[in-house]
Amino acid sequence: MNLEQVLLETEYKSRLDGIKEHSTSLFKKDVLHHKYYTIHGKDHSLAVISNLDNLVKGINQNNKLTETEIFYLIASAYLHDVGMLISYPDDEDNANTISTQKKKPYTKEDLIRDEHHLRSGKYIVEHESDLTLDHVESECVRLICEGHRVVDLTTENYKDRFVGDEHVRVRLLAALLRFSDELDITYQRAPKGLRDILKEDMPDYSQLQWLKHYYTSGVGISVQESNGN
Repeated sequence: MNLEQVLLETEYKSRLDGIKEHSTSLFKKDVLHHKYYTIHGKDHSLAVISNLDNLVKGINQNNKLTETEIFYLIASAYLHDVGMLISYPDDEDNANTISTQKKKPYTKEDLIRDEHHLRSGKYIVEHESDLTLDHVESECVRLICEGHRVVDLTTENYKDRFVGDEHVRVRLLAALLRFSDELDITYQRAPKGLRDILKEDMPDYSQLQWLKHYYTSGVGISVQESNGN
């Protein structure tokens, strides 16, 4: 199933194009705050969307995603990592405090990586008009983006909600994004030439992430359609 194609003849198409362009322009500025991050940006978003296309095949047709849910989900796929580009004035001080508490090195870059899902959510709310989202829509997209890692999806925040007369399954959408993001494991996100340049001083955690990608040729997704809800 091609989720973006579902929106081609809908009111969401032009709005999604704007979100895609907005996200792409942010990553083109090349201000990732950690030189050891594996590759993010438009190509990663497209890979996540490809994974989503495959995962939704397993959803029972009686419970298939609505056009509104698809719009929120694909918008979140393009926006979920923009927090990687955002730094705050007190990042250095906060990182030093955490380093002292943990009694091990912890940098500003580590802090941004650990918080990037929350920073993405904050960015979405603060720039909702630029993203052509109203305050209710931006809240849904914020939750889905924040839910792509770490966040507990069983809380009340992630219960189903109504947007107008549309039933939106925020928890399901966040879970789909989380799975699709985790499944984007491929050597193409960790080019050998770049790794050779960086590996000398690369922290252990970043080494692990690069090696995980470097030694994975790709991931296949095979789903079985559900007969239940």
